[in-house]
Amino acid sequence: MSKEWARRYPDAPVPFLTQTYRDPALQAQLVAEGKSKAQPGQSLHNFAPALAFDVAFAVNIVNGKPTMLTWDFVWFERWGELAESLGLVWGGRWQHLVDGPHVQMPMTWQDAKAGRIPSLPNLPSTQRVSSVIIKGDFDVVEDDGALVVTSR
Repeated sequence: MSKEWARRYPDAPVPFLTQTYRDPALQAQLVAEGKSKAQPGQSLHNFAPALAFDVAFAVNIVNGKPTMLTWDFVWFERWGELAESLGLVWGGRWQHLVDGPHVQMPMTWQDAKAGRIPSLPNLPSTQRVSSVIIKGDFDVVEDDGALVVTSR
Protein backbone atom coordinates (compact mmCIF):
# COMPACT_ATOMS: atom_id res chain seq x y z
CA MET A 1 0.00 0.00 0.00
CA SER A 2 2.87 2.36 0.79
CA LYS A 3 4.19 2.34 -2.77
CA GLU A 4 0.74 3.04 -4.17
CA TRP A 5 0.29 5.84 -1.60
CA ALA A 6 3.59 7.43 -2.68
CA ARG A 7 2.56 7.15 -6.33
CA ARG A 8 -0.85 8.74 -5.75
CA TYR A 9 0.22 11.36 -3.20
CA PRO A 10 3.95 12.10 -3.65
CA ASP A 11 3.87 15.27 -1.54
CA ALA A 12 1.56 13.94 1.20
CA PRO A 13 2.50 12.92 4.74
CA VAL A 14 4.01 9.42 4.89
CA PRO A 15 1.89 6.63 6.45
CA PHE A 16 3.53 4.26 8.93
CA LEU A 17 2.26 1.45 11.11
CA THR A 18 1.43 2.27 14.71
CA GLN A 19 -0.28 -0.97 15.72
CA THR A 20 -0.54 -4.51 14.41
CA TYR A 21 -0.82 -7.41 16.89
CA ARG A 22 -2.24 -6.61 20.35
CA ASP A 23 -1.97 -9.14 23.16
CA PRO A 24 -4.98 -9.67 25.48
CA ALA A 25 -3.46 -7.52 28.26
CA LEU A 26 -3.00 -4.52 25.97
CA GLN A 27 -6.52 -5.00 24.55
CA ALA A 28 -7.94 -5.03 28.09
CA GLN A 29 -5.96 -1.88 28.93
CA LEU A 30 -7.33 -0.06 25.87
CA VAL A 31 -10.88 -1.04 26.86
CA ALA A 32 -10.27 0.20 30.43
CA GLU A 33 -8.95 3.52 29.05
CA GLY A 34 -12.01 3.88 26.77
CA LYS A 35 -9.86 3.65 23.63
CA SER A 36 -11.49 0.43 22.38
CA LYS A 37 -14.85 -1.21 22.77
CA ALA A 38 -13.58 -4.66 21.77
CA GLN A 39 -12.88 -7.01 24.67
CA PRO A 40 -9.73 -9.19 24.48
CA GLY A 41 -10.18 -11.69 21.66
CA GLN A 42 -12.81 -9.52 19.96
CA SER A 43 -10.47 -7.39 17.86
CA LEU A 44 -8.76 -8.46 14.67
CA HIS A 45 -5.61 -6.97 16.26
CA ASN A 46 -5.72 -9.89 18.76
CA PHE A 47 -4.90 -12.62 16.25
CA ALA A 48 -1.39 -13.67 15.23
CA PRO A 49 -0.61 -12.71 12.63
CA ALA A 50 -2.68 -9.57 13.11
CA LEU A 51 -5.66 -9.20 10.80
CA ALA A 52 -5.86 -5.45 11.40
CA PHE A 53 -3.45 -2.55 11.56
CA ASP A 54 -3.46 1.13 12.45
CA VAL A 55 -1.47 3.93 10.83
CA ALA A 56 -0.39 7.49 11.52
CA PHE A 57 1.11 10.04 9.13
CA ALA A 58 4.57 11.58 9.37
CA VAL A 59 4.83 15.16 8.15
CA ASN A 60 8.56 15.34 8.73
CA ILE A 61 11.07 12.49 8.59
CA VAL A 62 14.68 12.82 9.71
CA ASN A 63 17.11 9.95 9.11
CA GLY A 64 14.19 7.67 8.24
CA LYS A 65 12.28 8.42 11.46
CA PRO A 66 9.10 10.49 11.87
CA THR A 67 9.68 13.64 13.92
CA MET A 68 6.30 15.31 13.45
CA LEU A 69 2.89 13.70 12.92
CA THR A 70 -0.43 14.88 11.54
CA TRP A 71 -3.81 13.54 12.60
CA ASP A 72 -5.67 15.50 9.88
CA PHE A 73 -8.59 13.21 8.96
CA VAL A 74 -8.27 13.95 5.24
CA TRP A 75 -5.15 11.72 5.12
CA PHE A 76 -6.98 8.88 6.84
CA GLU A 77 -9.84 9.26 4.33
CA ARG A 78 -7.42 8.94 1.42
CA TRP A 79 -5.66 5.99 3.10
CA GLY A 80 -9.06 4.37 3.71
CA GLU A 81 -10.03 4.77 0.06
CA LEU A 82 -6.77 3.10 -0.97
CA ALA A 83 -7.33 0.24 1.52
CA GLU A 84 -10.88 -0.25 0.28
CA SER A 85 -9.65 -0.37 -3.32
CA LEU A 86 -7.57 -3.41 -2.25
CA GLY A 87 -10.57 -5.14 -0.69
CA LEU A 88 -9.79 -4.20 2.92
CA VAL A 89 -12.18 -2.58 5.42
CA TRP A 90 -11.51 0.93 6.70
CA GLY A 91 -12.66 1.86 10.22
CA GLY A 92 -13.38 5.43 9.14
CA ARG A 93 -16.68 4.24 7.64
CA TRP A 94 -17.94 2.61 10.83
CA GLN A 95 -21.07 4.16 12.35
CA HIS A 96 -20.64 2.97 15.96
CA LEU A 97 -17.00 4.06 16.34
CA VAL A 98 -15.27 6.03 13.59
CA ASP A 99 -11.67 4.77 13.63
CA GLY A 100 -9.71 6.60 10.92
CA PRO A 101 -6.33 4.94 11.56
CA HIS A 102 -7.79 1.38 11.44
CA VAL A 103 -7.70 -1.01 8.47
CA GLN A 104 -8.60 -4.69 8.61
CA MET A 105 -9.33 -7.80 6.61
CA PRO A 106 -12.95 -8.06 5.39
CA MET A 107 -14.16 -10.27 8.22
CA THR A 108 -15.29 -10.34 11.85
CA TRP A 109 -13.42 -11.55 14.93
CA GLN A 110 -15.88 -14.46 15.00
CA ASP A 111 -14.73 -15.45 11.49
CA ALA A 112 -11.11 -15.28 12.64
CA LYS A 113 -11.80 -17.37 15.73
CA ALA A 114 -13.50 -20.00 13.53
CA GLY A 115 -10.54 -19.97 11.10
CA ARG A 116 -12.57 -18.41 8.27
CA ILE A 117 -9.86 -16.06 7.02
CA PRO A 118 -10.23 -14.68 3.48
CA SER A 119 -7.30 -14.55 1.09
CA LEU A 120 -5.07 -11.53 1.36
CA PRO A 121 -5.33 -8.91 -1.36
CA ASN A 122 -2.68 -9.19 -4.05
CA LEU A 123 -0.02 -6.78 -2.86
CA PRO A 124 3.40 -6.29 -4.46
CA SER A 125 5.83 -8.89 -3.11
CA THR A 126 8.45 -6.19 -2.56
CA GLN A 127 6.29 -4.27 -0.09
CA ARG A 128 7.99 -3.99 3.30
CA VAL A 129 6.02 -3.65 6.51
CA SER A 130 7.53 -2.35 9.73
CA SER A 131 6.03 -1.95 13.18
CA VAL A 132 5.68 1.27 15.15
CA ILE A 133 4.41 1.54 18.71
CA ILE A 134 2.98 4.89 19.86
CA LYS A 135 3.25 5.50 23.59
CA GLY A 136 2.93 9.28 23.74
CA ASP A 137 3.94 12.46 21.92
CA PHE A 138 6.61 12.47 19.27
CA ASP A 139 9.99 11.36 20.67
CA VAL A 140 11.08 8.56 18.37
CA VAL A 141 13.58 5.78 19.10
CA GLU A 142 14.33 2.48 17.40
CA ASP A 143 13.91 -0.70 19.42
CA ASP A 144 14.49 -4.13 17.83
CA GLY A 145 13.74 -2.75 14.38
CA ALA A 146 10.52 -0.99 15.44
CA LEU A 147 10.09 2.75 15.69
CA VAL A 148 8.81 3.65 19.14
CA VAL A 149 7.20 7.06 19.67
CA THR A 150 7.33 7.89 23.39
CA SER A 151 6.12 10.81 25.46
CA ARG A 152 8.56 13.55 26.28
